[in-house]
Amino acid sequence: MRKSVGISILVVAAVLLAAVLSGRVWVHTSQRRMAAQRDTLAVRLDSCVEAVSLLCGMDSLYRVRMHRDTAERFRRIRQAHQPEGDTLGSANLGMTEGANLGMTVGADSLAMAVPDLRETVMALSGWMRETNALSVVAKERARFTPSICPLKEGTFRFTAAFGVRKDPMEGDGRMHEGIDLACPQGNPVHVTADGVVEFIDSDIFGYGNCIIVDHGYGYKTRYAHLSIIRTSENIRLKRGDVIGETGVSGRATGPHLHYEVILDGRTVDPEDYIDIKLSKQ
Repeated sequence: MRKSVGISILVVAAVLLAAVLSGRVWVHTSQRRMAAQRDTLAVRLDSCVEAVSLLCGMDSLYRVRMHRDTAERFRRIRQAHQPEGDTLGSANLGMTEGANLGMTVGADSLAMAVPDLRETVMALSGWMRETNALSVVAKERARFTPSICPLKEGTFRFTAAFGVRKDPMEGDGRMHEGIDLACPQGNPVHVTADGVVEFIDSDIFGYGNCIIVDHGYGYKTRYAHLSIIRTSENIRLKRGDVIGETGVSGRATGPHLHYEVILDGRTVDPEDYIDIKLSKQ
């Protein structure tokens, strides 16, 4: 009987010893696992803090370095106040403070970036308003800039260019202040831009039946040697309106249109203001 009791006590003692050893092994293993998890979490938190600083900061390297120094100070404070052996608490505390730090860093950096972003948006809005205003002015000015041929394409021959040439009647060199487009008499003449008829004249020793249209922005156009005038002074015109017919009035050797472009009081080459290539024959 006593022998059986002794054996039972030994068995119980062995079981208890085995349980204690297993518990200590489990505790040690758990501590190592939790330490590894803590280190992994610390690395991930550092990466998150750096990512937040770089993505949300939008500021200089000095500020990023300052955030990292702040994170290091928080880490030292946490370690100084951490109870010994509180491994899980340390991990949780690190997660909480790291998350708060990341949020603080992101919020501070974003707060610093918002004014710069607002200024950029305001500058862009101002630039867009100025661009739209300039576009409106450009479109308005384009309406009043001579840009089409005064005669229908295919109904004329280009016979004289702008510049000094031999006068066909006198034979001496003279400045030709426009271009000559030869065609049958009676061809419709179209105004080359929006404008107002400024002057109508009939000079048998010069331009013959002549029309001057004021387009604004410094532009005027002259249409000379007409046979018929189909407009009157102070009439507002649209580009393409018919204002007369070609003829041989004034100082001319044959039916044609003499066309001039005047900019700020000086004649310029009309070919620079016609959107088709004139065939010189």
